[in-house]
Amino acid sequence: MGCSHHHHGQQSNKRSTEYYRTPEGKQKRKELNRRRSKSDVRETPMATDSGKQEQRLLKYLQFILEQVDRRLVSISEVRRFYEESCETVRQHGLERWQKSWQSRDG
Repeated sequence: MGCSHHHHGQQSNKRSTEYYRTPEGKQKRKELNRRRSKSDVRETPMATDSGKQEQRLLKYLQFILEQVDRRLVSISEVRRFYEESCETVRQHGLERWQKSWQSRDG
């Protein structure tokens, strides 16, 4: 069962490689890469616009809190909750966990 699945994957890779080495395949790959690079350019302004992202996050948190509390929650309440949470919850580097695991192994 596993061998036939592996063989099928190998044959698929072989067909793909052979196709992309033909002039038609090279053109197709060039077109796909061009489209992929264009889509990356469109996504970057949204990633750098943290104000919009924060608003979307607050709206999402508002929805979640309203579902949990079963009451209407104002954006100012959500913002206060979010800011308080950010103050109390901090991320720690991996070094902390590595030391912990090393002491267990030792």
